[in-house]
Amino acid sequence: MQIIIVLALVFALFISIFAVQNATPVDIKFLKWSYSGISLVVIILGSFGLGVLLTLLFNAIKSFQNMIKLKELKDKLHHLTQENQRLKAEVTEAKSAAASPDNFASGK
Repeated sequence: MQIIIVLALVFALFISIFAVQNATPVDIKFLKWSYSGISLVVIILGSFGLGVLLTLLFNAIKSFQNMIKLKELKDKLHHLTQENQRLKAEVTEAKSAAASPDNFASGK
């Protein structure tokens, strides 16, 4: 986990250096919107920040789905463990009933 944090910080450092070195004003056009004279630093850092936020959002959604699935699997495991114990008790009871002397006497 620490290596990921270090790599993320190094990547952010490179993005920041790149953005500062490309600080010229640019014109931005997107669909109906048009902005002129916006610093390229703002565009680069804004895009980077938006990417980070979207990644965090998707990871949060996936983590929530995994938590739900884990709870379902734990419940299923608990149910199957109880069923297994019940069936083992039935087998033990059936074996002891089959091996009892009463069954041998009635079988003759």
